[in-house]
Amino acid sequence: MCNYWAYFIKNGDPNGVDATGEAMPQWNRFTAEEPFGMLFGDKSEFYTEGPSELMAFLVEQYFKKQAELRGGVSHGRIYPR
Repeated sequence: MCNYWAYFIKNGDPNGVDATGEAMPQWNRFTAEEPFGMLFGDKSEFYTEGPSELMAFLVEQYFKKQAELRGGVSHGRIYPR
């Protein structure tokens, strides 16, 4: 995980090689169409399962609250259904 942070800070892109010189698993950009991310455990891997209903609900509520605080309204869902 530290390697991803270091590459992101240095290049604006988290992808690169680890301390051994091996390419790390590709970390693709998070988008509404592809709401996927990295899982860090014994090894790093890009997780391509969609979010659970609970996570989709929580993220939607977060963005609604942020829009209210900015004086606007939320425009659609972050996760497609």
